[in-house]
Amino acid sequence: MAFSVQTTVQRALLRTSRQLLPPSTTVTSPASSSVATYATAAAKEANREQNDYDLAIVGGGIVGAATAYKISQMGVAKPLRIVILEKEKEMAMHQTGRNSGVIHSGIYYRPGSLKAALCVQGLDLMYEYCDKYSIPYKKVGKLIVAVDDGEVPGLMNLLKNGTANKVRDLQLIEGSQIKEYEPYCRGVKALLSPHTGIVDYGLVSIICRNYCRV
Repeated sequence: MAFSVQTTVQRALLRTSRQLLPPSTTVTSPASSSVATYATAAAKEANREQNDYDLAIVGGGIVGAATAYKISQMGVAKPLRIVILEKEKEMAMHQTGRNSGVIHSGIYYRPGSLKAALCVQGLDLMYEYCDKYSIPYKKVGKLIVAVDDGEVPGLMNLLKNGTANKVRDLQLIEGSQIKEYEPYCRGVKALLSPHTGIVDYGLVSIICRNYCRV
């Protein structure tokens, strides 16, 4: 009620002021001015809150996107507000989007190393992630071929590595078997890694971003 009376008095004073002032003079209502000031302040506060984040991740490649996705999926009472900062106009414009896209099985890495363990675990996690979000991939397998007897010792070392790293279904095959998997390839022996695949990691990064609760 007090607000209505005050507004009525202000309007009366405004009408009186307009009658006394020259026609070119602009008169601003105190009520409308206060409302406009409040609206501006509210908009600024909303804009500040909209751009207020708990965590900023620099880089929109696979590492940054996957980190944001994983953190956003943590079951916490109050999810973090996350922003990914990327200087390019799109995600994964550099190394992530410009590689052969191999889903490695873990053959090459030193047994006992963190890289070896993460690679072996990551292969299955990548396929699970792709299936969950319908990301196309191909489990094409891979042949590592010794083209002559001099390359066989190196091949055997890779077999030893892969076995120590618990790479699934890794096989040593003879030269005569190679053509069953790749007709145009010749060698004396080969390692077959049937679970190696290929995927578009640029697309994987974008899907990480799209399903990231930020």
